[in-house]
Amino acid sequence: IFDRYRNDPSKRIYPSHTRITHVLLFAGVMKVTGADTAQAGAAVSWFLGITSVLVLARLGRRFIGAGVGLLAALLLAIYMVELEFARRAWGESTASLLCLLLTYATLALDRDPGSRRWRAAFFAAGTLAVLSKETCIYVYALCGLWLVSRQWFVAGQRRLALLSCLGGLATVCVAFGVLVLLAGNLEYALDGWLLVFGNGLGSNEWGALHASGPWYQFLRLL
Repeated sequence: IFDRYRNDPSKRIYPSHTRITHVLLFAGVMKVTGADTAQAGAAVSWFLGITSVLVLARLGRRFIGAGVGLLAALLLAIYMVELEFARRAWGESTASLLCLLLTYATLALDRDPGSRRWRAAFFAAGTLAVLSKETCIYVYALCGLWLVSRQWFVAGQRRLALLSCLGGLATVCVAFGVLVLLAGNLEYALDGWLLVFGNGLGSNEWGALHASGPWYQFLRLL
C-alpha cells in the first residue's frame, strides 16, 4: 500500500494511508460487532462527533465559563461541516476529537503543571493525533509551544518546560516509528506523509482542480 501510494499519483486522490488511528477504531468496532460495512465506520464517526460536543462544553465550562461552553457546544453541534464528518466513515471526526482533547490537556497542564495524569494525556493525544491526520502535527506543535512558553517564561518552571519539549519530540518519534514499522522502511513512511504537503494531491487532474488552490497552499506558509 505504501509503495503504490508513493509511485502511483492516481492513488493520491485518496487520504494518505499514514492516517491509521481511525482505521484501527473502525476495525475494532467491526471485530466486536461483526459488522462488515461502512456503517461501522460511520457509527464511530457519529459517536466521536457527539463526544466532541460534550468535551467542548466541558472545556468551556472548566476553563472559561459555563455560558461559553454551552454556546461553543451549540455552534459545533449545528456546524454543517462537522455534521458531514459525523455521518460518514471518515477520519476527520477522530482527528478533530483528538485535537480537542489535546487542547483540553494543554489547558489542564497549564493549570496544574505537575500533574502526571494530564501530562500523559497530552502526550497520548498528541501521538494519536499525528497518526490521525498529517496536519494535526501543527496542532500538537502549537499546543506544545504555548505550554512550554507558559512554563518557561510565566511560571519559571524550566525543568517542566524541558520535559515537555523532550516528551513531545519522543512521542513524534514513536508515531513515525509506527509508520516505519507499517511501511517497511523509513523512506516509504516519510514519502507517504510528506506527499500530502507537497505535490501529492496536485499530481493528477482531480487533485489539481480540488486540492491545490490558495486555501490549501496556506499550509506551506506555516
